[in-house]
Amino acid sequence: MPETGISVKNVVATFKLNKKIDVGKVHRAFKKESTCNKNVFRKKVVVLRVEKPRMSFLIYGTGSVVCCGAGTVKDAGESGNYLTKRFREIGINVKLSKPVEIQNIVASANLNTNINLRKISMENTEIEYEPEQFPAAIWRMPNNVTILLFQSGKVICAGSKNMKDIVSAVETLKNKLIGG
Repeated sequence: MPETGISVKNVVATFKLNKKIDVGKVHRAFKKESTCNKNVFRKKVVVLRVEKPRMSFLIYGTGSVVCCGAGTVKDAGESGNYLTKRFREIGINVKLSKPVEIQNIVASANLNTNINLRKISMENTEIEYEPEQFPAAIWRMPNNVTILLFQSGKVICAGSKNMKDIVSAVETLKNKLIGG
């Protein structure tokens, strides 16, 4: 069976800080790394873009934080500690009141074989393929993973909160399409 080489592309995580945040102070302290828009979604929010590890934080005045763009589950999992440490450096003493929770993992894989998308969508009712609307077949799996399958055999997986479900989804897809 060909090796798929599953590669994480993006991880989204959320967490909550134990107090409200002055987004203006955060923006001023991290001027080169942040943008501040007090009208985004009618809430006060600052966006902090970090180069190492590469990720972005949406920091709301309420203390809620969304971390996106993390390249690994480990980086996303450590994002709360990273941010609270950066905040302490500028005199904002906060702790996590709600732990970091992974919300979504996007990963890619390669089945290393061309796939006849029309044929597989006809043979499998759970696989949708509308080439006039989108060039990939879409398979929404029971474990909440959505797979985009391209004719080249390349695959994008999204919707999982853990890598185990992504690995399982890719293995199930491989077995279904090219045999195990």
